[in-house]
Amino acid sequence: MEKLDVLDMNGAFIASYFTDDKGCAHENREHTLIYLLSGELEISDHGRKTVLRQGDCAYMRRDNLMYLQKWIIRKRLEVAHQMLSLGNTRVVDVCYDVGFKNPSHFSRIYKEVYGSAPSMG
Repeated sequence: MEKLDVLDMNGAFIASYFTDDKGCAHENREHTLIYLLSGELEISDHGRKTVLRQGDCAYMRRDNLMYLQKWIIRKRLEVAHQMLSLGNTRVVDVCYDVGFKNPSHFSRIYKEVYGSAPSMG
């Protein structure tokens, strides 16, 4: 087994690895392990729903990573919203602090979720 990457993403540890195990059901044999430090993540797979809560750990197939990506974005937006409500940090700084790389993208999705553009206090 060869480890590929480990990330700490706003309340979740994400570890991806590749295995040469012949018994693996995944064609590409790439796996992603998710450990939730906070919050809740709901995953739907072929009509089956799995809910991960704080302290839960699960393996996800590559095609289910979209649920994790959406969850991470939502968590980042929640933290950004809290930071901005305090009113002492510039929007662009909050954008980068919570893990977004593009302020325009951050502003657009923030507005989609909260109904108005991000602003201080």
